[in-house]
Amino acid sequence: AYGHDYHPDLPTDGNFLNNGLVDPYRHPHPHLSEVKKVYEPVQFNYLGDGNIEIENKNFFKDLSDTTLQLKLLVDGVAEELISNVELDHKPRSKMTLHFPEIPNMFIPESEYILEVSLIQKTETEFIPKGHEIAWDQFVLQKGYPIENSSIKDGNVSFETKDQIFEIKSENSTLIIDRNTGEIKSWVFMGKEITNQPIRPNFWRPPTDNDLGNGMDKWAKIWQNATYNYIPKLIEMPKESQLGVLFKVSYILPNNEATITSEFTLTPNGTLTVDYSFNPNQKTELPNIPRLGMYLTMPKEFTNVTWYGKGPQESYWDRKTGQKTGLYSGKIIDQFHRYSRPQETGNKTEVRWMELSSEHIKLKMSSNQPLNSSAWPFSMQELDFNTEDATSSASGLVPVTTKHGADIKIGETVQWNIDALQMGVGGDTSWGRLVHPEYTIPANKAYHYKFHLEPTKK
Repeated sequence: AYGHDYHPDLPTDGNFLNNGLVDPYRHPHPHLSEVKKVYEPVQFNYLGDGNIEIENKNFFKDLSDTTLQLKLLVDGVAEELISNVELDHKPRSKMTLHFPEIPNMFIPESEYILEVSLIQKTETEFIPKGHEIAWDQFVLQKGYPIENSSIKDGNVSFETKDQIFEIKSENSTLIIDRNTGEIKSWVFMGKEITNQPIRPNFWRPPTDNDLGNGMDKWAKIWQNATYNYIPKLIEMPKESQLGVLFKVSYILPNNEATITSEFTLTPNGTLTVDYSFNPNQKTELPNIPRLGMYLTMPKEFTNVTWYGKGPQESYWDRKTGQKTGLYSGKIIDQFHRYSRPQETGNKTEVRWMELSSEHIKLKMSSNQPLNSSAWPFSMQELDFNTEDATSSASGLVPVTTKHGADIKIGETVQWNIDALQMGVGGDTSWGRLVHPEYTIPANKAYHYKFHLEPTKK
């Protein structure tokens, strides 16, 4: 409860102070892990050649009641290198330890990450034995994905039927509208992946900081563009080296940019999406909250697995508290019920993500790390409309009557696959000082590519 829940005439700033590190039931908010990371009493640095520098940032306490643990992640799969390494670092001191267990030769296409953890050795009044006090990860070698060779095996055909094009591979059937080029149906081995288009998205449901800096007003054109674009087929299906491709353009309400997506269905049923954003206007346009696309899928897709930051949500400027690794769970558990519904559930630095139903899996991969999230409802369930809000007592933030506790699980799943999403702006209470490094200027061109590969479960 907040604001006018207590009395309709109560002067209020809405949920403004209902936003600490835990919710009213003392459930941790996702940003609690970020605070823990920032407050860590130890700093690790990997110096190369198996050497780790450990800095004790405590002013008075040594590290004799802790031990060191090393893990090696290969493409996200973790194995322990060494544990229970005794430490006795004095307060405010640095020490370098050598570990021959850290490898220096790697499989060329795999990603290797060294994970270092400080573990509580003895139980105290506040800290249980085995609790992780501090950690860090160091990329020893970046991964180099190899294109799936099976993409080129087999044939893809297409034909015209009334107002549609039907594109077929061995196991996939893709039906698109002859005028708009947008997907009307995608079926794999008799199971539906989607019966809706893969749509562009420039908007996120405003966070509390977003409302504080007026994003619902200054970025309104991107909300309007997301919900009101006009699609047009600009390149009819034709054979290519990889399969059958077609190209769609998205006309925005104010012609802010030229947006195109080139879709290619390959013989093994993979759909490759090649997305481009090129600004049209020379006049100043507001920063873009989100740059990407999303799928709408049946609610039968209930599980998600990914390789990236996790297990909780993370954002461009709020991700140091989440580890890179392999994670999985229920889609219904991948969002957070903030007191007021808002953007939630994003995963950063995603190498690949997979959604699955009882019968099939759909895996998204890219040659660049992406942002991705899966919601068990559409974006409208979280979104904020200025017209539905009232003024607050201070006049600083608009007040809404929506509650996170009332978010309803929908009949579909929205899978967001984004090149970028702007930072959440924690530099100030109002998010006015989102660092330029974490913004998406609209006067630049953007391009990204991802693959959607369905397989039988």
